[in-house]
Amino acid sequence: MLVHLWEKMKEAMVTIIPVILIVLVISFTPLFNMNMSDYFVFLISAIFIILGIGLFSLGAEMSMEPMGEALGTNMMKTNKIFVMLAIVFVLTSLITVVEPDVSELLELAEPLLIDGRRMALLIVIGVSTGLFLIIGIYRLMKDLKYKTLLIFFYMLMFAIICLIIINSKEHLLPLALDSGGVTTGAISTPFIMAIGIGAAMTIGGRKTKANSFGFIALCSVGPIIGALILVLFNDNAALTIYPDDIHMGYGEGFSGIMSNVFHVLGKISLEVLIGLGLVSVAFIVINYLFLKLPRKRMIQIFIGIIYSFIGSVLFLTAASIGFHTIGFKLGESLSNISPVWVCIISFLIGVFVVLAEPAVHLLSNQVEEITLGGVSKKSILIALSIGAGISVVLSIIRIIFDFSIIYYIVGGFVVSFLLSLFVPSIYTAIAFDAGGVASGPITLSFIMPLALGACMVLQPNDIAEAAFGIVAMVAMTPVIAIQLLGFRDIVKKKQLEKARLKTITTADDEQIIEFR
Repeated sequence: MLVHLWEKMKEAMVTIIPVILIVLVISFTPLFNMNMSDYFVFLISAIFIILGIGLFSLGAEMSMEPMGEALGTNMMKTNKIFVMLAIVFVLTSLITVVEPDVSELLELAEPLLIDGRRMALLIVIGVSTGLFLIIGIYRLMKDLKYKTLLIFFYMLMFAIICLIIINSKEHLLPLALDSGGVTTGAISTPFIMAIGIGAAMTIGGRKTKANSFGFIALCSVGPIIGALILVLFNDNAALTIYPDDIHMGYGEGFSGIMSNVFHVLGKISLEVLIGLGLVSVAFIVINYLFLKLPRKRMIQIFIGIIYSFIGSVLFLTAASIGFHTIGFKLGESLSNISPVWVCIISFLIGVFVVLAEPAVHLLSNQVEEITLGGVSKKSILIALSIGAGISVVLSIIRIIFDFSIIYYIVGGFVVSFLLSLFVPSIYTAIAFDAGGVASGPITLSFIMPLALGACMVLQPNDIAEAAFGIVAMVAMTPVIAIQLLGFRDIVKKKQLEKARLKTITTADDEQIIEFR
């Protein structure tokens, strides 16, 4: 167990250290100044983030993956399919509610979520994720075309966006769009993927590989649609964020820092305990009634849940105390320099931050395993990192020039769907899944505060619309990048076929050996 934990922590170190180095390098330039308290809090937070991610990843692997696999496999074998679907819906909704990414987004958007809106958005995100996972399973059972279903839901999303614009509530659109990127993080991703793979393997057939993907994408678009409907019926169209609403400090002096740490630690511990407690109780009931997993397996799952709890608390507390503040200050500082340098630094931050996402490595490993190396982990990571870097740059440009995110979203998904007409279905499914996992807890704990800091300087009167939406962008650009990867492979294969055909047609007949 300790060896496995050490392996997970080494993976976390490899992914987090580049982010730390970027911040430290920039801090030694005139672009960004950090005092001793900043260095101390940032580096200590980084250590706890590495430990938290290690425990978190190990816990998710021990608990969420077996839970999802057991549900996915047994669901397709039982004659009580509707009961099992209801169980999957409830459990998925609960797991989404405790997802650290969701907590991070709600924390950062707290000034917008007054008068019960926080709870309303949390419920909508959880219920929508559970509902759309059921839709994904139904698609598998009825052998519906994945691309057609995905295009239908995105068209529905755009139709609701049009209604929101007509009703002059577009300033809340970025937050609603971000809601889709936070549902598929380090806890929910292994669970959703395991259900999908278990169901696809049980059904079998020649489309097993392609059918294993696409669940994460549906579980991303569902919460967006749910959040957009919530915005449409929101009765306070003037709600926004003002500079005084944003508090990203960790207190003055050692006593101030420790006081804030204990406050955040207590709050986060309670939230995660309630969420994972509900998941544990629900799974005990499900196992007793339907799954009948052996006692040894159940003990392993609950040990994994304990690891997930400790890891989540460590990660969220460290991110909230250290990374939020440094990201915010960095955004403020970079906004005072040349836009060209801002874009270069933002690109590098986007590239390295997405590589620090635990769910990105989980998905890339799964892709390489299921496709038997046909789609390599290296190519997926390169496409994701470049796409994420571009998305952060585009978001900073939007903050600088203050225009609506709609131009990016509509244009980006039009390109995505056009590419889907030319690439194999498996690339489209992988691409949309990758978009869902690219915007994870590191993105929310570092890049989102960076955008908020930039808005404090560049757009202090339009923070709600300008700062939010960066998660949606990080989720969108990898979709294009990975499908371009698929398009490149198709072109290569056609060129190879042409070269082979040319070799055959231009061959010297005298070199042909005839056997009689």
